[in-house]
Amino acid sequence: MRELVPSDNQLNQFSQFCKWMIDQHIFPQYILYNETDYLRFETYRKQGVFHQEHPFVLFVLGSYQGNSPEINQMTEKIMTIAPKVEFPWAVCGFDNNEKNCVEHAIKSGGHVRVGFENNIMRNDTEFLKDSGEMIKFSADFAKSQNRTIASADDVRNIFNIG
Repeated sequence: MRELVPSDNQLNQFSQFCKWMIDQHIFPQYILYNETDYLRFETYRKQGVFHQEHPFVLFVLGSYQGNSPEINQMTEKIMTIAPKVEFPWAVCGFDNNEKNCVEHAIKSGGHVRVGFENNIMRNDTEFLKDSGEMIKFSADFAKSQNRTIASADDVRNIFNIG
């Protein structure tokens, strides 16, 4: 979201763009990196800026720069916020914290995005053999929590996209 609307000065244009996306049946995903992004998003959502009551959000947990006390604190804060929101959400994690993010989201009713763009590590010292390994971990964990894996048709129905 911060890339699309860097400040409130562009809010009117951004709102028009959101309306255009909805009118064109485009399914936007709004990416939030920290609590400040979330609070700004929530203000906009309540103002009707997105032209939909339940826009889809991806919470980014972690950073390409690795772990630091600041990054870990932001991740913990978002992991506390995400299960309480009133809109559909997913997480993506970085490095070896990806598994923790996946488990937290699945336990908390969220969705997950995994893949080599965010993580190539199985743990602190071992590389994943491919993206499929992390996808399988996510699917197996979801099943262990009695969560079903959505098909493409399920996703279209859940999010009312044709």
